[in-house]
Amino acid sequence: MLTIDRLAKIDSIAIRIMATIYRGLEWVGDQYEARLVDAAYKVAEAKAAAIGKAAAKISDLEDEQSEADATYIEAKDKLRADFLRLAASLDKAQAKTEADIQDKLASAALALVAADKAYEATVKAAGDKLGVEVGA
Repeated sequence: MLTIDRLAKIDSIAIRIMATIYRGLEWVGDQYEARLVDAAYKVAEAKAAAIGKAAAKISDLEDEQSEADATYIEAKDKLRADFLRLAASLDKAQAKTEADIQDKLASAALALVAADKAYEATVKAAGDKLGVEVGA
């Protein structure tokens, strides 16, 4: 049978067991919280690394775009200069061709005038010397 002393001893043991369990649970809670905080830091570090990688990628792409823009402008300027040089060369060739054609036209016109005079002279000579009228 239980006596008051035994009940007091059981109560004392129960209180110590409960205190030990409480300290153990507190320790487990502290360990859990520490691991949770550590895991949260690791997640935050991973996110920060991902942000850093994304920022580096954006920077690389901006550099690439700047290079592409510079290459485009340089190529456009070169093409414009080549176009102007070729257009000037074409204008010069056209002017020379037109001058040659004008010279040939002038020569042909002079030859036509000379042929017309020769024809008129032949017609006149035929009329004067042969007494024949040649129709023009």
